[in-house]
Amino acid sequence: SHIMSHCEPDWLKLLWVDARCTEEELESAEELAFVKPVGGGGTDMGVGLKYVSEMTNKPETLVILTDGYTPWGTAIDDVNIIWGITEKSITAPHGKTIHIEVSK
Repeated sequence: SHIMSHCEPDWLKLLWVDARCTEEELESAEELAFVKPVGGGGTDMGVGLKYVSEMTNKPETLVILTDGYTPWGTAIDDVNIIWGITEKSITAPHGKTIHIEVSK
């Protein structure tokens, strides 16, 4: 919601990644209230990065939220990757890592 309202991107896609990638496009922050996660475990961010690398219209920036327990995949040329990782002991091998505090 914050990204959409403050950065005003031309478009925003949510990619739900587990063993495969499911895409959902949003046009407004209000639509986030109706989003339901898709998939269920076996997360492989390499699958998501491969999906993005094959997109015709690649994003300028990719924000990935994960606990960090995943195969990392390969960086994508000309795409900034920001990893929001909940596990403080894990840092992504490429892109920028930001550790996120999660309340329990």
